[in-house]
Amino acid sequence: MNHAPFLALAASFVVASSAISDEPHKKWMDYFQGGWESESSNGEKGGTEFKYVPGHYATIGTRSTKPGGVQLVGWQMNRNVLVDTEYGADGAYSVIEYDKFGDKEMHGKFVHYWDPEKGDRSGATIVVKIESLDVASAVISGRTKDGEPFELRLTFKRKK
Repeated sequence: MNHAPFLALAASFVVASSAISDEPHKKWMDYFQGGWESESSNGEKGGTEFKYVPGHYATIGTRSTKPGGVQLVGWQMNRNVLVDTEYGADGAYSVIEYDKFGDKEMHGKFVHYWDPEKGDRSGATIVVKIESLDVASAVISGRTKDGEPFELRLTFKRKK
């Protein structure tokens, strides 16, 4: 099974905001601004580069993880969720919503559409942790499109 979409999903929490506020999502948005390299528990490697959009409530990411793709991540203040919509070069897409934010941990749920024309999709949860200034980790748990359980662990390192 190709876990590259899940690498990108985990990277999808990488968003940007320059505003200083007590709103907990902004700490996360600031932390993950810029370029990151990733490696998963299955040995896949990749990276994502994020750039602010005007207003700093959203960011656009370009993935180097195969098959490549783009992400639009933004804060929906009316729902208090950070929403990531990701489109892969292979036609698959994902929607992830982060709704729990702590100082060192962020939680979310997502749906990955493997083959949108057939309606193939799978759901998962993600827990993202800040390990240090330049290192973060994530655990994605869910089911494959065939219904098999999986857990994927990722490490993210800030590009130097």
